[in-house]
Amino acid sequence: MQELNDINMRDWPIDVEDKEMPVMLEELQSELSRYFHMDKHLNAFKLIKHFEELVGKDLITNDDGDTLLADSEEVKKFQNSDLYLQTLRTEGLRINFLTCLTSAESGEDGWIKYYNEPTRRMFYKYTEGDPIIDVVTDCIIDFPMSKVLCSMAEKECMEEFTPELEGISYQKRKSDYNACMRADFIFPWPMYKRDL
Repeated sequence: MQELNDINMRDWPIDVEDKEMPVMLEELQSELSRYFHMDKHLNAFKLIKHFEELVGKDLITNDDGDTLLADSEEVKKFQNSDLYLQTLRTEGLRINFLTCLTSAESGEDGWIKYYNEPTRRMFYKYTEGDPIIDVVTDCIIDFPMSKVLCSMAEKECMEEFTPELEGISYQKRKSDYNACMRADFIFPWPMYKRDL
């Protein structure tokens, strides 16, 4: 797993190692968008950490070279932007995954090993009184899973894109990506009506 300190950003327009060089907010926003949309989320997160250090030293500027303080409207607008918040959320999910995986690998907190092979590792655990089984997996998927996972995670999308779906409901929901859903499907014989 790649760590934040291992990210090489020397060839990029903003030098995150230089803690004294002022950075224009517009340039920073542009680079953050580029990293995020290239799926270079660790780079995006490192850029946000750099921004937070510079804004604390009054080293963020506007296009005219004027210093933007931490409480300025431009800085607040950037910090409340979807891109900024999505980057923080993505990093939070990564940290949560790594914490769960580390805990599972060591057998802590009741994790049970299901697979432990070079291309796939899977662990699960039961929590007393909770109908949802927690699963952590680290594997290579050679299949375009993004559309499937996006549809499965979004109740509304599943209703729209799956004509065989008869009904769907949340049984229990802990967070956006940690929920138990019940879906009833109408399939042809011999499967007929099934619930997942």
